[in-house]
Amino acid sequence: MGQEGDAWTVVGGVALGFTSGSVLGTVGGLMPCGYALSPDRCTGIWAVSGAAIGGLAGYRVGRFDPSRIGELGKSAAIGVGAGLVVGAAIAPFVNYYGWRDVIAVGFIGGSIGASPTGAAIGLGVGLATGTVLWLVLDQVTTQDLLQTAMLGLAVGGLSGWAAEGLEAQLTLPALSLEF
Repeated sequence: MGQEGDAWTVVGGVALGFTSGSVLGTVGGLMPCGYALSPDRCTGIWAVSGAAIGGLAGYRVGRFDPSRIGELGKSAAIGVGAGLVVGAAIAPFVNYYGWRDVIAVGFIGGSIGASPTGAAIGLGVGLATGTVLWLVLDQVTTQDLLQTAMLGLAVGGLSGWAAEGLEAQLTLPALSLEF
């Protein structure tokens, strides 16, 4: 029988998935919540939904595939580092941008790093969709194009978490009999 994770891998999986999912949900809600009657409430719904998806997937990965949590944690740490570097690099070019914003970009980088394949695919699809809309429709602005790309990134990243959670239990070896 496969070795199931202990309490620490489950807690680590939930924490990583919850954090990554909530940040991805918040990023994904930028465009739709910009058109909502209550943007704050809308953003909260996106963040909680993302946290639920990521937290549940993280639980499953921590419980059924504990070695994967370490890999995802390393990937997220690399993403945080990359996000902090990018956040610090763009600081001189953006008005009203401080150290809190640099940290926020670091969190976004870590969330992407925890689900890199899904986030990359989603970003590509969102960028392609936004570009086509921008080229075809006059009322679509470059801001809409970028927000569509961010929505794709978030949906892709959350889909990546969902796939990790679904695949986690499948990694257990099948019961076999030997004679």
